[in-house]
Amino acid sequence: MIYCTLLQRNPCRSALSEAMPQALHLARYIKHLARYIKHLARYIKHLARY
Repeated sequence: MIYCTLLQRNPCRSALSEAMPQALHLARYIKHLARYIKHLARYIKHLARY
């Protein structure tokens, strides 16, 4: 949503400068998500023991 308004405000910006921060943000998000899933799996395994 924020990216859309930024794109509308700055049409002269190159596609690369727009894509780079988004890609980095996505990579960080995926890393956090993977860690979260790992913790969740461990938690479920722990519950299944009882």
